[in-house]
Amino acid sequence: MSMGARARYDRRTMALIFAGSAAIGALVGWFVGGRDAGAIGQGVATGLLIALGLAALNYLQQRSWLQRVARWPMLGRLLAMSLLYGLVIVSAIRIADAVVTRTYVDVRMSDPALFRIVLVSVAAAIAVNLVLMIVDMLGPRALLNFVTGRYHRPRVEPRFFLFIDLADSTALAERLGAVAFLRLLDAWLGEVAVAAASCKGEIYKYVGDQAIVTWKAAEGAAEGRAVACAPLLRAALAKQAARYRAEFGTVPEFRAALHFGPAVVGELGSVKREIAFLGDTVNVAARLEQHARDIGRHYLISAEALAALALPPSLKAEALQEATFRGRAQPTRIFAIEESAA
Repeated sequence: MSMGARARYDRRTMALIFAGSAAIGALVGWFVGGRDAGAIGQGVATGLLIALGLAALNYLQQRSWLQRVARWPMLGRLLAMSLLYGLVIVSAIRIADAVVTRTYVDVRMSDPALFRIVLVSVAAAIAVNLVLMIVDMLGPRALLNFVTGRYHRPRVEPRFFLFIDLADSTALAERLGAVAFLRLLDAWLGEVAVAAASCKGEIYKYVGDQAIVTWKAAEGAAEGRAVACAPLLRAALAKQAARYRAEFGTVPEFRAALHFGPAVVGELGSVKREIAFLGDTVNVAARLEQHARDIGRHYLISAEALAALALPPSLKAEALQEATFRGRAQPTRIFAIEESAA
């Protein structure tokens, strides 16, 4: 796994958006146009234009003044992004209509058809942005699992767990102050989320200055994704080093630990419900991360995790002394992960 993983992830996401938009557009055209081929074609064109507009917005949101919108309060973001999405949808509908029917695009608001289009587009934009914000808060997989009820009844699954902990966080908080440290933590956790998504991992939760990433067995083992996530994060932080130094005077460092084994997965809570992972596997992963701090290592992996995947060529494992963790009678075999020499 390399830094190209992020680019591949972005390309796959955009491809899904374009394909989904075209399919939805065709379906709408089929319903509205009474199975007319022209209406279906117009629906496809509209869907592709909407996807193109949303892709452009996504690009600008990462590289222009729109970055500031992402830091606005939720209501402000909802209104601003819904307005922009609405403009994209209205423009796409009108342009597709003009291209397919070869008629002049009349943009007068007195046009009843345009007024209806605007109303529907704004409603759709608000709905889409609400869903995106819920996905952002819960995570796409957690939301899907809640909706489908996958873990409504607890089940046992073999899983990888990667614990990632910000190094020297107490000293950083004292030096930067609480507000600046929170900004640093937010930026760092954003990098963690991108690295996890690039490796097809799922953010289980953030615990203070720590992130927990998990994979199902097959997804984590494929291409060594689970073990490659931490090095990918380290490379991303190195790439952003100048920005971190300019804003915070330092580049975040972290420790990581990876373990594999069975975990119980199920829904917990009532007022604030969540999908929880419990069991010895999670506990050992946490102890392993603490052990990395105790022995001064950046990245540890258990023998169970190492046996469950193939190390990418860019990484190597160094056998360390076994450790006995609290609550476990048997010692745990441990390896340190390092990048191979070029």
